[in-house]
Amino acid sequence: MTAVVIPEYEMDEEGRFSDSPFLEEHGSKKEDAGIPAVFVHEHAKTGFLADLVVPENITRPEDPLLVVFEHSLLGKEPVRVRLRIPDSGEPVQYAKLMGLIRDYPVVLRTFWLHRLRSACADHTTIPPMRLSPIGVIESQEGLVSRDSFGVMLEGEFAEFVPPESPLPFSFKTRCRTTRANQKAISIIPAVKSLNKPPRVFNKIRLDVLPAAGGICWFDMVFRVDPDGLCMIVALDPLLQMRARSVTFVG
Repeated sequence: MTAVVIPEYEMDEEGRFSDSPFLEEHGSKKEDAGIPAVFVHEHAKTGFLADLVVPENITRPEDPLLVVFEHSLLGKEPVRVRLRIPDSGEPVQYAKLMGLIRDYPVVLRTFWLHRLRSACADHTTIPPMRLSPIGVIESQEGLVSRDSFGVMLEGEFAEFVPPESPLPFSFKTRCRTTRANQKAISIIPAVKSLNKPPRVFNKIRLDVLPAAGGICWFDMVFRVDPDGLCMIVALDPLLQMRARSVTFVG
């Protein structure tokens, strides 16, 4: 196990933090929305843990980030702090903030989405079970799918792998959260035969970190192999940092 050294910074009476290479200034105009830090754990002795998920389009750690903290102990108005995070090159970084919430330490855990994506590429998928939940037929071009493979969206079947697709066939899409502090992204896979209602499989729940709506995501690959195996591979950048295969049985 690798120990994580967490730098510590203390707020002074003027609302500024010591050793300002990390924290540049306190407060900002309300027109600047900033990035919300979500409190995910609090304890009377150990203090608070807050998660900060930095969107993919922010790739320069040397630029200060406007971070918004909101908690009952901070008062009715959110506290905005402009942070400058030292560039360690790691996808996840930590810092301890003293004086932000009374005498309690606040550990800020920062996730850089543009780095997490590259961290996922170093891992391989879990080997799936070899099962056949979709029909396969032989054509002049070779093996093709007889049925279509997709997901259920608001009660309607969304087709990702159409019938008569040459096998193997893969469809890639990105699934994002739609609400603030959403705890999971749910996928309901389904297979549909011609002129028949879709055959729906069990819902798959993919946990995500709390963040603003649309920030957290999974890259999903829907694949059908020549033997009819349907598989979904989910790149999980925030929690597992590895690719994950899920097999659905018809």
